[in-house]
Amino acid sequence: MSGETFYGLREMVLPGPSQTTGYRTILVIGTTGAGKSTLIRQLMGTTDGEAFPATSASKTTVAETELLLAPGDFYAVATFMPLIEVQAYIEENVVAAALAFFDDRPAAEIRSRLLDHVDQRFRLRYLLGEPQLGEHPVTVAPDEPLSGNTTAIVSEIHRLLEEAVTNEVEVMVTAGAATAETPEEELHVLLKDRLAANPIVVEIVEFLISEVRARIELLAPSDVVTSRDGWPLYWRCHESDREVFLKRLRTFAGNDHADFGQLLTPVINGLRVRGPFHPTWAREIPYVMLLDREGLGHTPDSVSSLPSSATRAFDEADSIIIVDNAQQPMQAAPVAAMRQIAAAGHGDKLIVCFTHFELVQGPNLPSLDARRHHVIASVDQVLSAIGSELGYPTERLLRQRLDTNLYLTSRLNEVVTEQSDPGTFAELRWLLGQLRVEAQPLDLGFSLPCYGLGKLHLAVEGAVASYLRYWELRLGVDNDPAIRPAHWSKVRALCVRYARRANDEYESMRPAGDLIAALTDSFRRFAATPDGWSGPVPDEDHEQHIADSLTRRVNAQLRSLVNDRLFLDAAELWAQARDVTGPGAAQRRADLVYGGILRPLVGAGTGVPMAGYPDFVAAVVHTTAAEAAGLGITFA
Repeated sequence: MSGETFYGLREMVLPGPSQTTGYRTILVIGTTGAGKSTLIRQLMGTTDGEAFPATSASKTTVAETELLLAPGDFYAVATFMPLIEVQAYIEENVVAAALAFFDDRPAAEIRSRLLDHVDQRFRLRYLLGEPQLGEHPVTVAPDEPLSGNTTAIVSEIHRLLEEAVTNEVEVMVTAGAATAETPEEELHVLLKDRLAANPIVVEIVEFLISEVRARIELLAPSDVVTSRDGWPLYWRCHESDREVFLKRLRTFAGNDHADFGQLLTPVINGLRVRGPFHPTWAREIPYVMLLDREGLGHTPDSVSSLPSSATRAFDEADSIIIVDNAQQPMQAAPVAAMRQIAAAGHGDKLIVCFTHFELVQGPNLPSLDARRHHVIASVDQVLSAIGSELGYPTERLLRQRLDTNLYLTSRLNEVVTEQSDPGTFAELRWLLGQLRVEAQPLDLGFSLPCYGLGKLHLAVEGAVASYLRYWELRLGVDNDPAIRPAHWSKVRALCVRYARRANDEYESMRPAGDLIAALTDSFRRFAATPDGWSGPVPDEDHEQHIADSLTRRVNAQLRSLVNDRLFLDAAELWAQARDVTGPGAAQRRADLVYGGILRPLVGAGTGVPMAGYPDFVAAVVHTTAAEAAGLGITFA
């Protein structure tokens, strides 16, 4: 099931506001730890001890969170991660713990790999609880029950992993697949693939899934709707008491150590909440829907892209807030986000909110004005870079937008009042007021652009070529010192998710998102340079509005096209890549992903292994022309 499906489930159970109700939809994105959820607490009025949404210095928000600030009682719906995705995470945890044992790592590290997934999205300790262990695992009596006893579970798994690793190494040596001269990385590849199918590992994974099920089954049956196999689809609740409501939510969105063993947070992929939340200083409920998404990585790759859930939300949002840390302003991830927002035609929705402004200090910053200038200068540099890539009209739009939509805030983790911090108090009040401002209806005017199909072909072909070259290097099919190939284990994990249609990304590896980003960038530059106009050449603002409008319409269709091509229809091909085993499996898998999936399905003129698909470039051009026709824009 795709993210759109789970969004549809939440929409069905707890509908969001329609465009005619006056509500505004606000997307909040930013680097992990920058303070997105903390800012949302300020806008909701949940800063004073209510601990919702959960916050932490590490990756906290992993589920799509939708917060509807509306009058009435309190409602919530939480959608569950598909069973196949939970199984994939648990299998990766167990195999990672086994490999740590093979590497003779300390018992504490083996436990950590078992209980915390490497990408921090799936924390098994939230579900099972914290084991009470020292430096070494304890001995579990043969008749001691395991279920519900985290310490006994972890200790027994440690013993079983020792047995599984020992057995597999003996088999590999006996079969001649491993010798004293076998490179360590090749040993890891061979062992990891064998461990995934090892009967002991399979048994451990099945047991842990049963433990997860047991904790889910503690929920009231009347609150949960399940699929045919008994796995939950969603949980819902309705309360009139705010304290009771937030207490119930902690099970699905909490991260407090005291609640480990009772939290279902790791298996929740979406949460929608509705209630009369508002800050104490606001005169009324703001009537907004706040969308909180997983934090962006700190170092995006050369082809910068955002998760598909975030780019999908661009179209739904009336405003997009980039939250960034003023101590280290405008690092790689927020820059990539701002650039992609502008390229996708949503620059007129942009808001930038800096947090931790009180920590911007230094001998070269003697005054408040100097600190403010230091932060704003970092934005100026980014806007200049965006202008050089996407054109001056885009830069001009962003500068005009941020003249009145850039905020500097301090100590957001505290209750902000006019007395405690008048500067931040004023910024938050102004921000909330701006979020309520209705956008002016867009009038494209009487003069419309005309484009050349030949130039559009070249633009799309260039985007596809740069995308394929990037993934050729990312997969290690070719080498370039500037791009470090992804580790073989991450490539396999990506194949697992695509094969199961569970997720279209793994960590920063986003084949679909990268392709959308490449096409968007190329199309944006194309849209900004029409061959002519149906009437007089309009002013820069008019040109920008038309380019934005066309880009937004085309982008929505491109996401659907790319999703169908790479994610939905190619599952069997990804499964073939996932199942590659034996000596040299890492390289053969990488070759298959690039040469058997990405290049044939995306590359122009390379042949398509699926019947009924037109050439990808032709499909993009056709989509673009159709969307342009809807706006009255023509192609020669």
